[in-house]
Amino acid sequence: MCGRLIPSIYCHSQQVVLVNSRFTASMFEEAFKSLRSVPMVVHPSVQLAENDDDYADDFQPDELIVLSLNRYERKKNVEIAIDALGKTKGLIPTATFAKVKLVIAGGWDARLAENREYELELQELASSLYGKGTKALNLSNTALLYIHPLTVSVRLVSRSLRNKVVFRRNVSDSERRGLMRKCTCLLYTPPEEHFGIVPLEAMAASRAVIACNSGGPLETIEEGVTGFLCEASGEAFANQLAILLLDQRRARQMGENGLKRAEAFFSRKAFSGKFEAAVLTALAMSHRDFSEAVGSSSPESTSKRKIT
Repeated sequence: MCGRLIPSIYCHSQQVVLVNSRFTASMFEEAFKSLRSVPMVVHPSVQLAENDDDYADDFQPDELIVLSLNRYERKKNVEIAIDALGKTKGLIPTATFAKVKLVIAGGWDARLAENREYELELQELASSLYGKGTKALNLSNTALLYIHPLTVSVRLVSRSLRNKVVFRRNVSDSERRGLMRKCTCLLYTPPEEHFGIVPLEAMAASRAVIACNSGGPLETIEEGVTGFLCEASGEAFANQLAILLLDQRRARQMGENGLKRAEAFFSRKAFSGKFEAAVLTALAMSHRDFSEAVGSSSPESTSKRKIT
């Protein structure tokens, strides 16, 4: 009760409540039904892609990189990406699939049991889908804060694996941008994300995005133009992934469309304009409330109340 009451009291005292998406606005209105004000949506901005020569990847020029970028948390549903790759094998020519590599990258903290456990679960899933000797683990970017038995077992397992699925932890900003530039497309698997900045980063890097048809991606991705929106399943993602792997020209065009959309609606300039409008609205409402308060306490209004 207190968890809902305190935010409610706080929100009642605000002139304007800002949220990062229409999806978040709907969740807010559901949680705080007693509030009369409607939240204003101000989408976060994304920095447009920069030329970055500091990162040199270790991929082959003809490889088709598919990127999944999330924290190692179960709610991110990264297993959908692995399942999608497995199902894509039956949808595209063998020669094309041989060039495909899935890179799973994201934040990982050795102190968090979920991070350690989920990484191992994903590795086991990849191993079961692709068979012995076809899963990969790349530890060049690991950041171990202390030695843990699980991390030791991961190192031992990695020696017998090939590079079909690559796991990378705690990638630097430079590597993050490099992976975006290198990939054919981004798979964004979390359902009902309140906003989701990663698809925007991919669009800003001129890359197509395949994401769940719920939450923030419904507002950032233009279906069939900058990417695809589909149900949260490996099969659904595989169907769209096969299209982009088979038609690189279309994938590039979607990426170009994504950059234009990011520049038009999600740049810092666009964000500044929306935020300024929100501030001006708050000031206007504050001025109105102040004027009403002053008017209700003036001698004239007081005398009128006495007469009535």
